[in-house]
Amino acid sequence: MTVPEEQLLVTGRIRSRVNKQWYPYTMRVLKESDLPSVLELYDFVVENIEDSDMLWRYANETVVDFLGQDGIVAGVFVDRTLVGFRVMYFHHEGDPNNPLLCNRSSYGKTAHLALCVVHPEFRGNSLQKHMGVHLLRVAQASRPFPTMCSIVSPHNYPSISDKFSLNMVVVKLMPKFRRIWRYIFYRDMDTPITAVDKKLIFAASYDYPRQIELLEQGYYGVQLGTSSGETGLFFRKLR
Repeated sequence: MTVPEEQLLVTGRIRSRVNKQWYPYTMRVLKESDLPSVLELYDFVVENIEDSDMLWRYANETVVDFLGQDGIVAGVFVDRTLVGFRVMYFHHEGDPNNPLLCNRSSYGKTAHLALCVVHPEFRGNSLQKHMGVHLLRVAQASRPFPTMCSIVSPHNYPSISDKFSLNMVVVKLMPKFRRIWRYIFYRDMDTPITAVDKKLIFAASYDYPRQIELLEQGYYGVQLGTSSGETGLFFRKLR
């Protein structure tokens, strides 16, 4: 993928959760020379996350691929320090065992929203959503793609909400990465989804059998919400 390496995406302000101060930030496309900063932030977040199942630690070689010709990465900087990054990756046929692959028939055709990492101090600023919007815009302009997918923990609610905001839907729930359960999100970039009917069916996040049953019956996960005090997904039939 050919993207201007120093491409500035946006500037703005974000608030620290530590001292409640506002800081200016810049968001730009990352390049291979940013690898040390990416790995440093990635390792820090992985080491300090409460639930290790929420975030997969890809091999360093895969992270290098993210920053190379097979991917595009948006990064957010505060005072020249990387505080967040988000990855879009185009799987290549030479690595059929790559865990990013959502559909083995989609080599080189599907854009994978593969990873989003934000420093704990700057969470709560919707950086995942903002990076996603700009990343999607740049990627579509650089390398148009017909479909997009993402793999998300059923209990990573911010990430689930983010995928729904990008007009993606849950098409499958299955074990990935050390047999840990993951949602498979999907979006056809050319064909907007439409509802077959208005009926919504709720299934709690922990109720995997019920969710799988609905998905096998032709329902799609379309919305994160609550019912009777429980958090889960609402499912609907689409065309």
